[in-house]
Amino acid sequence: MVNLSFLIQKLKIKIWFSKIFENTEFILKCFLFYMAFAGIFSFSCFIFEEQQQILVFSNFPSQDTRRYDLLKENCEMLEQSNRVAKFVNKWFVWMLPPQQIAYRYYFESIDQYIVNIEGLILANDPSLFIGEHITMAFRYNSFKKAKNGLWIASNGKVKVVLSQEPTTKSLKLSGVLRPDPDRAGGVILVAE
Repeated sequence: MVNLSFLIQKLKIKIWFSKIFENTEFILKCFLFYMAFAGIFSFSCFIFEEQQQILVFSNFPSQDTRRYDLLKENCEMLEQSNRVAKFVNKWFVWMLPPQQIAYRYYFESIDQYIVNIEGLILANDPSLFIGEHITMAFRYNSFKKAKNGLWIASNGKVKVVLSQEPTTKSLKLSGVLRPDPDRAGGVILVAE
């Protein structure tokens, strides 16, 4: 005779395992969809990173040959790329928190690199920034009082017009760079 209770028990176990397998299959499909969807955005951050590395590497020959115009173009491209990359990372890569954190620090490092390269350009060829609003740390060699009551500080390449006598040798200034009418290739910053 067939043990009916044994068969029913065996059938219950099979049904239970099949439900677990169905749920596991659904969970795995959801996980794979999540990874594929998140991977689209994280891969784009990887491509941004690669593009930025190429620009950083291309800065070395520009620095060696003192082509500050090319260096400035690279910085502008880096700024544009980094702005978009930070947007993608902030709004789309949150699905992969460890990767988002890593890319956030990478893109912040690129921001700092841009500041350093722009400082190098400003120190060697400030005329490339004529017409642009800049903020800079300025260390002057000499200063004098002008006829109009303003003070003019100079470091040889850049003149800064100040409304009061400077009290420290190093100043943090903002303003728009203009050509210096007294010296070819020189620039003047009227401090705000």
